[in-house]
Amino acid sequence: MKDFRLLQMLSVFYLVFLAACGNEETLSEDKISPLSATELIAPTLTPAILLDQPTAQDVKESIEPTQTQSPFQDRWIEYENALAARFLPGSKGYCEWEILGHNKQEIYLWAICQTQFSIEGAAMSAPAVIYFDTDGNIKKVKVPKDGSQYGESIRELFPEELHEKIFSHSVDVEIMWDHIQLRHSSPEPPLIVLEGTELP
Repeated sequence: MKDFRLLQMLSVFYLVFLAACGNEETLSEDKISPLSATELIAPTLTPAILLDQPTAQDVKESIEPTQTQSPFQDRWIEYENALAARFLPGSKGYCEWEILGHNKQEIYLWAICQTQFSIEGAAMSAPAVIYFDTDGNIKKVKVPKDGSQYGESIRELFPEELHEKIFSHSVDVEIMWDHIQLRHSSPEPPLIVLEGTELP
């Protein structure tokens, strides 16, 4: 019964289609006129069903750096990824940092990171130490402990000449924060890279 009903509907559709086609006037070449430069053709909209809408993650990954970058560019990406992994476990993030000092196997810095997926997402700002192996690869990132252990932790992680700078919060975190907010809508490297600071 359902098949018969479907066949009836298709037959009606086919007849309407043929009737509509039969009423059209056949255009010959002499009736077709070329468009002048001032005539506009309205765009034709074709509905489409998009099964897979791009997500914020897809957009971010599509603007990931390409293989044509210099080793310098690759290096800051390594720093940013390592800082984001420590500051925002389980999330990709935008990070900005200021280098406070370094030696052959450690870089002392103040960093701020925010998750890439939302301008209102989780964020963290703290002094940090990036440790390198003998080949110059990032081994780990450490941050000071919270609360009452903060001061002691700073003294353990950082050389004495950096203690005053860290305890006085003399790093301009607000400028770094503003740049992270900009990077949510305009993909570009961290300020330290834009300023041309060479990364150890």
